[in-house]
Amino acid sequence: MALYILCHAGQIIQDGTESIGMAAYNSNWYSVDIDTQKDVLFIIRQCQKPSYLQALPLGEFNHSLMLMILKTSYSFLTFLTQTT
Repeated sequence: MALYILCHAGQIIQDGTESIGMAAYNSNWYSVDIDTQKDVLFIIRQCQKPSYLQALPLGEFNHSLMLMILKTSYSFLTFLTQTT
């Protein structure tokens, strides 16, 4: 359960980073003063590479990591049930 919570939180962080960039892009950033335009463009640039929680030997915590762990666990379980 703890692994699922970590993977889900990591996925939320990735999705949130991407949605912040899209929200900044879809705003009327071009109709404000130059300093604010530069700030919004900086936010958009930074959000192009999403933030994530890193699981050092496995990659990053997200739904694909959770799926990989579930598949591997199921494979081990079926292997153990067939050998006994």
